[in-house]
Amino acid sequence: MTSRTKEGTQVDKWSFSDIDVIRGEELHLPTTTPADWFHDYDHPELEPHLGWLEPRFAEHDSGRMVGSVHTWAVRTANQTILIDTGVGNGKVPAGLGLLRGPGHELTTRCLVR
Repeated sequence: MTSRTKEGTQVDKWSFSDIDVIRGEELHLPTTTPADWFHDYDHPELEPHLGWLEPRFAEHDSGRMVGSVHTWAVRTANQTILIDTGVGNGKVPAGLGLLRGPGHELTTRCLVR
């Protein structure tokens, strides 16, 4: 199940028996170009895949790939477990230069929502 909060943030939920897995999107925006990730990038090789990449994983107008930061939670009958993925509010992602733009040292209200 996919829904959106009043702020427009996407929230996905999967249920397995009496366990719920929830993915809350903190940030979803164009970050880098494919050439920033892949040294031998060749656009004609990517073109056949744009049908499923756009708009969720690639932005047509800018040619940038879309980055996404999430918060995950697992809910059982008597526990809620928050999973820290290592990026997001207050994090400095060591060795991940591609996140030094919009995903670097985030400050969002994700956990408040």
